[in-house]
Amino acid sequence: MARVESFAKRLNGRVMEIRHPTIEDAEHLRSLYLELLGNTFASILPPEAIIAFESDWTTELIAQSSVGENCVVIGAFNDANNALGLLFGGTPEGGVGTIVWLGVHTDHRSSGIGRALMEAGFETYRALGCHKVKLYANSDKIVEFYKHMNMVIEGRHTRHWWGVNTHSLAKFLD
Repeated sequence: MARVESFAKRLNGRVMEIRHPTIEDAEHLRSLYLELLGNTFASILPPEAIIAFESDWTTELIAQSSVGENCVVIGAFNDANNALGLLFGGTPEGGVGTIVWLGVHTDHRSSGIGRALMEAGFETYRALGCHKVKLYANSDKIVEFYKHMNMVIEGRHTRHWWGVNTHSLAKFLD
């Protein structure tokens, strides 16, 4: 699995690192994922979706992915190695990478972490030979963020997964 180089970014006077996680980071990312499901995503997804998603992205899967198997996993970590943000993506198929989850801890939103994670995700999928990255978004605010990342809306799915209206967006990497 291709890996992006780790890079540091200054955030409110503190150093944050965007990188592929180590096996030791898996529990931190899993905790952030569960926190995001319970807070952020619970406001846009029905309870049965949250319950189902809790069993996805286990600590074991995140740890396995951190060594470059199966999936794309990128984290944003502070100098104490706490997870501030995450990007989880699937294995490329036919030259297309799929970002499944992008989330930033509520205390660190609008700080550039989401943008940095997306850029690292694009770079990773490009290194894997992808010509396109796609994702789904189910709120207008999130769609606007992705448009600022030069993604385009490819379609709208009415009452899609879990009965939620969803946009599909993509960015061509070539």
